[in-house]
Amino acid sequence: MSLRQDWVRTADWNVDDQREFRTRLARVRKKNRAAHLIAKAEVLKMTAVPSKVEGALALLDDAQVAGIDEFVLASWYQCRGDCLFVLDKDDAAVAEYKKAFDALRAFRGIRRLAYLDFAWIIAVKRLSSYVDEALDVIEEFADKMDFVWSLNTYSYFGALALFSDMNGEHEIARQWAVKSLGALADSQTPQKDHESIRLRKFRGLETYHFLQKLAAT
Repeated sequence: MSLRQDWVRTADWNVDDQREFRTRLARVRKKNRAAHLIAKAEVLKMTAVPSKVEGALALLDDAQVAGIDEFVLASWYQCRGDCLFVLDKDDAAVAEYKKAFDALRAFRGIRRLAYLDFAWIIAVKRLSSYVDEALDVIEEFADKMDFVWSLNTYSYFGALALFSDMNGEHEIARQWAVKSLGALADSQTPQKDHESIRLRKFRGLETYHFLQKLAAT
């Protein structure tokens, strides 16, 4: 099964786009429909446009009705959590992430970066009441192989820097920020170009610039 079709990957979501998506989805084998719905929801979520994110949540509801394979259940919960974070429904989002972590605990062989995404969001949104939970899931799920990619290392140290800054630990925040930015600076050129694209798409330049300020203090 391939999810690389344009009708799944496009972020367009007007009435005609929705109609076309539903028409094409109806041609997909029933056992594969949930995966297509989740993939489309991920695309719409990444736009951070509220109306499209609401559409993503509706697609995730449809995926649940279609039947979600237990091996992708964590992804489904995480996508819901991400959508709710975008809509500033933070407590509800955290609840979905907790379900994602429970799903991952049930299948330890599945490697996902939900813990890192969760920590990053908590840090960027400065949700101080959830910092301890973010640190707990980092300790539980982090694996050294996750940090082969410099963006993951950047995110890990960046989150720690932001947590320390929230706590008023400015010197510690500076040290973590230096390590975070150093992870990107140490990348090899081909990977560095790739990471730059992913940085803009998944982590945001505003936070990157804030980490630069922390590192310079």
